Amino acid sequence: MVCIGVSMAEKSLTTNVFLSISKSTLGEQAGTELLDAIKPKISEKPSLILLYATNDVLEQYKLLKKLYFGLDKVLIVGGTVDGIMTSEGYIDSGVAALVIESPFIFAGGAYDEGLSTEGITVGLHAAIVAWQKMQKNIILALPTYISHPELLISKGSPVVSLVFGAATPNVPQEDLYKSIIYLSNYTPLIGAVIDTKKSNSFLYFNDKLLSNSIIVIYLFLLSNLGIGVGIDHGYDLTGKYAVITRASGEAVFELDGIRAIDKIAELYETNTKDISANLEFYRTYRPLGIPTIDGFLEPRKIERIGNNGEIYISGKVPSWSVVHILSPKNILKGTERSIQYASRIFEEKSPSFGLVFNSVHRKTIIKENIEREGEIISRYLKDMPYIGVYSEGQICYFGEGTSVYHTNTVVSAIVGKTD
Repeated sequence: MVCIGVSMAEKSLTTNVFLSISKSTLGEQAGTELLDAIKPKISEKPSLILLYATNDVLEQYKLLKKLYFGLDKVLIVGGTVDGIMTSEGYIDSGVAALVIESPFIFAGGAYDEGLSTEGITVGLHAAIVAWQKMQKNIILALPTYISHPELLISKGSPVVSLVFGAATPNVPQEDLYKSIIYLSNYTPLIGAVIDTKKSNSFLYFNDKLLSNSIIVIYLFLLSNLGIGVGIDHGYDLTGKYAVITRASGEAVFELDGIRAIDKIAELYETNTKDISANLEFYRTYRPLGIPTIDGFLEPRKIERIGNNGEIYISGKVPSWSVVHILSPKNILKGTERSIQYASRIFEEKSPSFGLVFNSVHRKTIIKENIEREGEIISRYLKDMPYIGVYSEGQICYFGEGTSVYHTNTVVSAIVGKTD
């Protein structure tokens, strides 16, 4: 868990953040409903709209165009997700928009439509160049969108950046992971990874639907504002563990010097036939906790069992790591801890808005308790608009220039005045 506390003294600006929802699954109708709800509430062109739609929303390009051009080419970022949490309840079908006016989002960012890992790298370089030029107050940087350029902090740094990446066959998770680490050398990152392998799933950037892409927008905080970030997953250690003694890529061949599936069966207190016959149960309810480079214990699933007793785990597995057996019995505690930690810097003050990036894999476990998770979030974010999404992965900031890509994690971010 981590908390970022930042405040900057600048001229005071009007705060205006609100939520708009449409339950329509037709893109144009949803866009019209959102536009009609947004226009009476805004005093100026919004700095940013965080826009999310569920996978069943059709013709999403019509949704984007309706908002983008209807609000004078407003900056729009977001994408298609597996469920939306809001301050007005959980949405399993429809669209939600968090509309943010000054003084929060001031510099827009970069996107890349590369169809390969090399394309992602080019996009990251473009984002970095744009940021470096903004430091010098040079506004021309492509591909870049700048909102309110007159309010850029001269030679300042973004407090945090929101990143939206696509998990696709053309951009392996491992390469996306490396890209996130690379970019975090320049700015702290939080965000979501959207699985655009799924039908009708996209990333949004203004009026564009993207797939093999990464999007970066820069968030500057002025007027004594701060952002708190909390990270957790909610899995408990069972006390059972083993050391990876032979592995390659995603395959683990040996644990504690013996065949991987035999050791896993021992830790699960069952036999290999039972694991093979009920693999989905073990994948979901007995994940493996593998340490990442930041020291965070990340839950990962056993994807399959090989012919020679090796096990395959999503994402590269480092040899000699200690693998723990985890239990999701108290998984909702992770949601509560994440938001509690993000709230710490605000004490008795009322923040302006909240963001929650949650894992679709956690949602699979929570199931019918999805409303309970919403109640936990609302208990802490009750006095502010917030939007949260269930997506493939989460980008987490751990402080001191370290941001990484995780799964099975809940990341909470709260923005508001700290004094």
